[in-house]
Amino acid sequence: VLNQDAAVVGVVAMRIETGVLLFVSPLFELSADVWAVVAGAVLQEALISAALAPPLFLMLRSIQVRMETVRKSPSLDAAS
Repeated sequence: VLNQDAAVVGVVAMRIETGVLLFVSPLFELSADVWAVVAGAVLQEALISAALAPPLFLMLRSIQVRMETVRKSPSLDAAS
């Protein structure tokens, strides 16, 4: 479940970025060729984010679990 959520977060973030680019695009008078390159870059970034987000979130979650385990360790409570 965590991996799917991470991928969804990455894709949603890229959709928001695309929406912002479309919203501000009238401010820039660029040719269609330039916007095709921008659209390709946004798509490539979305795919990379969707691929990298799940393992990164999994790694962060495992670090969080380890930190919580150390914090709750009874041996540390007895030492103080």
